[in-house]
Amino acid sequence: MPIKKVPASIAYDIASTDAEGIETTETQLIDFHAIVSEDHEASATVAKYPVQTGLHISNHSIRKNRSIKLVGLITNVQLTSATNFRDYGLDAVSLVKEALTALVNNGTECKVTTNAGIYNPVVFTRFNTVQKAGMMNSAEFTMIGEEVVKI
Repeated sequence: MPIKKVPASIAYDIASTDAEGIETTETQLIDFHAIVSEDHEASATVAKYPVQTGLHISNHSIRKNRSIKLVGLITNVQLTSATNFRDYGLDAVSLVKEALTALVNNGTECKVTTNAGIYNPVVFTRFNTVQKAGMMNSAEFTMIGEEVVKI
């Protein structure tokens, strides 16, 4: 039975070298058990040049990188096959927390798929997780990143 996609996922490549020295790349995918919110931002700055009359002259704008903020949940509770969500095992919170921390620390380029579209490549700049009373088998996380424009 195929795994049902949830509203947001992060895909990224991991390079490895086998015993014979051959380098291979494997795509890793993180599907979230629940997404609490998605924040999307696109912005630009208008270039302003002051002149003697005290006014600013503008002749263009500078587009900033789009940014994305995901707030979601991962749980250690074993999800049944009826829910069609990815099962990360008994210690899902630690496993996913470690993977998300590594994405930030390594500056890994990711492909982020959300309800509002696809961002590719994204570099995550911040990761935060919270475990609250009554939620010790799950963790709420926040990921903040920027879509990188390559030319």
